[in-house]
Amino acid sequence: MIEAISLDRLFQDNSAHISVTANKSMTVHMFGATGEFEAIALVKTLARYEVTPIRNYRPSHHEEQLNLNTELLKNR
Repeated sequence: MIEAISLDRLFQDNSAHISVTANKSMTVHMFGATGEFEAIALVKTLARYEVTPIRNYRPSHHEEQLNLNTELLKNR
């Protein structure tokens, strides 16, 4: 929730046009390996021009203006 509020404040009127995802929704908390996994996942999704979906998403009134991805987005 705090991330949604921060993004909305940072990007203001443009927040609805920015795709938002969260790897943590798919990996839970990996603790020690999290940083390495996040770096690899980021590089792979950027190389494939993809935005991964957010798993187990439950809407909140703080996130209504954000473009949260619930399905895989590909762009080439």
